[in-house]
Amino acid sequence: MSSFSSSLSIRHPSLCFLLAREVLDLTGPHAMLGNTSLELNKIVQEACVERNSYPSPFGCPRVSQNLPASRYPPEARPLEEGDIASLDVTLSHEG
Repeated sequence: MSSFSSSLSIRHPSLCFLLAREVLDLTGPHAMLGNTSLELNKIVQEACVERNSYPSPFGCPRVSQNLPASRYPPEARPLEEGDIASLDVTLSHEG
């Protein structure tokens, strides 16, 4: 049975949440007209690596255009006026 009583096991998820928030904050300003979701995906991946992390689960991050959830592969089509970009970052840190 796993235990979450150690301070490390409690702090680690919180650190992952903070790192994911940093990555979202860094990527958000790039979600603008003319950029593609492929470019945003690359920014997310590089930001995760800079934080000694990697996107997880496999196949993430996801950046979707005009879809209700970020569950689809990124596209090469540039963002256009009226598009909605949905970013979803889940990461594993030092894992």
